[in-house]
Amino acid sequence: MNKKSKSLGKPTQRTRHHTVDESIESRPSRLIAYLRVSTDGQGDTGQSLQSQREQCEHYAAAYKNVIIEFVEEVASATDMERPLLKKALQRIAGREADGLLIAKLDRLTRSIVDIGTLVRPKTGVLSEDRGQLHSVNEKVDTASPSGRLILHIIVLFAQWELEKIQERTREAMRSMRERGLFTGGHPPYGFSLVGGKLVDNEAEESLLQRVADFVTKPGVSLREIADILHREGFRSRRGGRFLPTQVNRLLVAAERRANRTVKRG
Repeated sequence: MNKKSKSLGKPTQRTRHHTVDESIESRPSRLIAYLRVSTDGQGDTGQSLQSQREQCEHYAAAYKNVIIEFVEEVASATDMERPLLKKALQRIAGREADGLLIAKLDRLTRSIVDIGTLVRPKTGVLSEDRGQLHSVNEKVDTASPSGRLILHIIVLFAQWELEKIQERTREAMRSMRERGLFTGGHPPYGFSLVGGKLVDNEAEESLLQRVADFVTKPGVSLREIADILHREGFRSRRGGRFLPTQVNRLLVAAERRANRTVKRG
């Protein structure tokens, strides 16, 4: 009876076996720091390559992660077709790194579509089971569900803000056109830019009147019209002879003025 009591009183010792997954989770994340500027002089806006590098270094040290490579790229964020970014993502897809570290989300993209593609479950390079995305300024860490939720909310608002800016720009341009103000580019033939407004250009007006004679003559080719204009002394704004493509634009301008359209091959 006493032997039984002694055996029952002995604490049972259990050996804990660490799995491969646990050992992976316990080690620091290996991150590729992606640094991007649109132009070489973007440092004036506070987003220089050096500034981004320092932010990433501080973040990695604070969260005990390891930066295995810094990737610096001078490119626009209009799409994800950036050579160095693609190489970095390929390394993550190949398990050479655990994730991507950026100083700010707009250094990567402003598009919710692009973000959604990167973190899409099962298929995205930075999805939960394939890679991580860390952003210093927004404090995003997609290694957790809450981090992924925060990321989507932030990008949705960024996309909304961008669309509102585009909408306001379109409305401003429309208002300028309605008031006769010039909205950019080269003034159309027949006009000059004076004080931000389009005014009639008499010299080019005579050119359009001459070109209007060909509107009702669809059998004359663009090259033939260019030759005729050159022989008659008409020159382009740069002082040369008109090219067929320029003649085509002149015809369109003349047709609009005459309020009639003639198709020309």
